[in-house]
Amino acid sequence: MRQPALTRKTLAELVAGVPAEDAARALRAAGLAASIVNSVADLVREPHLWARGALARVTHPDLGEIVTQGVVPTLSKTPGRVAGWSRSPGSIDGGTSWRREVRSSDPRRLAGSLGCGSTTSQDHPE
Repeated sequence: MRQPALTRKTLAELVAGVPAEDAARALRAAGLAASIVNSVADLVREPHLWARGALARVTHPDLGEIVTQGVVPTLSKTPGRVAGWSRSPGSIDGGTSWRREVRSSDPRRLAGSLGCGSTTSQDHPE
């Protein structure tokens, strides 16, 4: 009888504390499909995503400079661009309460809850 929860727990215990690259390599060597899943912070540090326009820096009127998804794909005749700000989906107040909550939040707690880790400028290469 298969016990997926037990298998996940056992696997998590086996790879805990092992660098992701080593764990993936060992699992693949054992005949299991394994790969590393990037976090948002990992993706923001990827130079090729910046070079291809997959990420964009924009300035929000309330939040200041933020990183957001760029326009993908980039078309030659109509390349598109990130511009302007729309109301928050389903928001009666245009996102005012959400922006107030973000502004009043501790940046480290907010980054942690979003899975971003550090929010320093060195994490966001040009």
